[in-house]
Amino acid sequence: MTGNAGKRKCFVIKFNRKGMAEKDRICRHFGWDGHLTVNGECLVSVPERHVGTFEETARRGFFSILERR
Repeated sequence: MTGNAGKRKCFVIKFNRKGMAEKDRICRHFGWDGHLTVNGECLVSVPERHVGTFEETARRGFFSILERR
């Protein structure tokens, strides 16, 4: 492993209605377990190399980024 290969960024997200229909597919793509809190929020970590795709998925309305950690 070199450089930033193992670095991850953490976020709190909430799936929107559109995203709930694709939740399993999105979770599989980013390697998340798909666990949601009672209010539908989810703490996720994203490899730095996938942050651009993650932010584009949010921009397209599949989920909202509530917090960047």
